[in-house]
Amino acid sequence: MVQELMQDASTCMDIVVMGDRLYAIGKGRLYTADITDASYPKKLGELSGLGNTRQMVVSDGVAYVASREDGLFIVDVNDPTKPSLLFHYYTVKLAIGLAIAGNVLFIA
Repeated sequence: MVQELMQDASTCMDIVVMGDRLYAIGKGRLYTADITDASYPKKLGELSGLGNTRQMVVSDGVAYVASREDGLFIVDVNDPTKPSLLFHYYTVKLAIGLAIAGNVLFIA
């Protein structure tokens, strides 16, 4: 899975590692992987249709994906084998950066 994303430098836009889980975005997709054995990551799930993906943060089983002109996508990743879209929010400007502080999500 990681090799699939890394075939060229423009494919993988962001990676988040939390424990033995890896979350990666690129070309409108979110991938989840088990990295218990980091030498052999195992793809668990995938969700497409996420626009022009740029940055991601993951918190409490939810992935927040900034997708430039396509806005913000909020994805449930509690079951990493079946990531599912919870909400899509069109931002007024390009969504290119994200940060979480407590229970507040900041979009830049």
